[in-house]
Amino acid sequence: RVNPVNQLIANAPPVDLSYQPSFSDNVNFTSPALHANATALCRGNTACLFDIAVTGSLSVGTATGAIDGQNTANKDSLDHTPPQIVSPKSTINVTVGQNITFTVTADSSQGYSMTYSISGNLPAFYSFANGTANGAFQWYANSANPVSITFIATDSRGRSSSITPTINVCNCTSNGQCMWDAAVGSSFAIVPCNCAAGYTGSQCQNDINACALNAEACFPGVACTDLPAPADITGYTCGACPSGTVGDGISCSDVLECAGNSHGCNQKCVDVFGSYRCECNPGYRLSNDSRTCVDINECLEQNSCSQICVNNMASYTCMCRPEFTLQSDGHSCLSNNPCNTNNICGSHLCNLVNGVEICTCNKGYAFNSARECADVDECATNNGNCSQICTNTPGSYQCGCSPGTQLGPDGKSCVDLNECNLFAPDCTSNQLCQNTPTYYYCICRPGLTFINGTCQVAPPNYMAPVTPPPTAMQNSSSVQAVFRYASAPTWNADTRMRFRSALAAVVTRYCNSNLPACNLTSSVTFDQSQVQFLPGFPSATGNDETAAFYVNVPNSQNTLPRPALVFVVSANNRHLAVATSANALISVATFIPTPTPPTPPPTIQPTTTPTSTPPTTQATTQPTTQPTTQRPTTRATVQTTGTVAPPPNNDALIIGLTIGIGSAVVLLIFAIVGFCCRPRRSKPKQYLEREHELKKLSN
Repeated sequence: RVNPVNQLIANAPPVDLSYQPSFSDNVNFTSPALHANATALCRGNTACLFDIAVTGSLSVGTATGAIDGQNTANKDSLDHTPPQIVSPKSTINVTVGQNITFTVTADSSQGYSMTYSISGNLPAFYSFANGTANGAFQWYANSANPVSITFIATDSRGRSSSITPTINVCNCTSNGQCMWDAAVGSSFAIVPCNCAAGYTGSQCQNDINACALNAEACFPGVACTDLPAPADITGYTCGACPSGTVGDGISCSDVLECAGNSHGCNQKCVDVFGSYRCECNPGYRLSNDSRTCVDINECLEQNSCSQICVNNMASYTCMCRPEFTLQSDGHSCLSNNPCNTNNICGSHLCNLVNGVEICTCNKGYAFNSARECADVDECATNNGNCSQICTNTPGSYQCGCSPGTQLGPDGKSCVDLNECNLFAPDCTSNQLCQNTPTYYYCICRPGLTFINGTCQVAPPNYMAPVTPPPTAMQNSSSVQAVFRYASAPTWNADTRMRFRSALAAVVTRYCNSNLPACNLTSSVTFDQSQVQFLPGFPSATGNDETAAFYVNVPNSQNTLPRPALVFVVSANNRHLAVATSANALISVATFIPTPTPPTPPPTIQPTTTPTSTPPTTQATTQPTTQPTTQRPTTRATVQTTGTVAPPPNNDALIIGLTIGIGSAVVLLIFAIVGFCCRPRRSKPKQYLEREHELKKLSN
């Protein structure tokens, strides 16, 4: 029982103890009309009918019905779960070049029907009926380009769910396997490849080039051959060792030819790496067979005798004229009756004969027309028998050779200086040294590419940089060279690379010895990347290949001045011809691009046509600073090409010739008058005394 003291209702309970509560199962309307109206208004809603019956108010019932309907709708919404997507899962694995097919499905706990759609960065080749109940999806993966696909399932009540699976794309070739578990990405990932033995690359598309990865695998100069897969980084073979060496091609050692008796040297044998050379004892030189030693006739060449030379086997002896005595040094002669210190002969020998000072010219001097001892220019006669360079010196001369060659044993001829064998050139370990008749240059070893100043393994899909169009400065600094071949030439990529490397080598040598001529303040090293061809070059015509090019200065916006470049190419014509396998470099010319002239206004053409055009103007521009080494005796012809100017006005030519001839006549008259009026010079004392002695002998 309930204690009346304890109130169950916050307010005071009804005082009418006869009050009877109403319940929904016992509803009584006060009138049939109210019942009819309530039934029509509430449409079976019990709460609405109950409130109208209790309160007698249709508006209260209407409000109750609305609240009860909203509560029912809310309950239904809370009880409606969204679709649950069953397929696809959170990850889709795709292989490039293959089809992938699956059906998008979703479950509804209330059994509602479904429609499906997709969105996102969709692939190129797919098939899907968007917004229908058909969830069939098909995709041909033609590439590994990034994609993103969101699958959406919507039930018949409009409730939807979506999923954006991670798409793992494998682009491995048949030489590799897809490592699906190693893929990393939130919505898209490239699957790494596990390459089979002997393959490499992001797709296992490349056979491992063991020669490129082992730059020093083989002995320098030995060909390296890569072995096909499954050979790995150690899969290569080396060719035969260079001539004069033995080994397996990986390691080569010198053959000591001088240790046996097969060298054929007549006197001395000297081992050099890969070969040997014969040498002779003092007083002998090698004959043309490079093995036999023959006596040097020092008396026919330079010797230390001041007067008379007598050749001996392997040596020579000096003698003096009767009035002189050989000194203790074995080559100087002293007069038996010397003159006083202050005599007419100066630094030459003076001998008193019957009180008369008689002069004898020192070696390398001879009497000139004035009976004075003058230096004999040995180089003026047959170039002093020097094969290349003859330099006259007071009383003697010296033979020299152009860069890249050296004097032979005879002291006159020049032989090639093989820099690649005689000393360590500045080629790196990734380069090979290439010798030419006058110098050398460096190229990358097989399998390596010259990139950013070094020889290295080219990355996958490497593309050589494109040379931008030449600037006005580069055009004005360009030079054109013509190479002659025995047959129609073809300059492939290797020929162009060798030309660039060979030219860079001699430009470096010249400019570092002639900084002002190259507009430099300090030494620099040029490489093949600084040598650039003009568009359209090299170009072949018949058996000739024409190259037009310029040279950029390293770490600068400048180019090598044209006069310096013309000189370098001309002076090193044999070097560049050998580097490009040409017979000869036949001409070097300044290159002047022909501009497109504006359309001229109509003019009246002359009625006569000149029968010939003026000859090409020869280039006279030379570097301001001459090189420290002599030029070779054979040089390419340097000429300037360009647009030929029209013939000059004939009237001006006639006036100029008249003035020139008149001036020459006036100068000739002055010369004749000056000659006739010159003062008579008395004969020198030595000449008078010798003339007097001759008269006495005649008498």
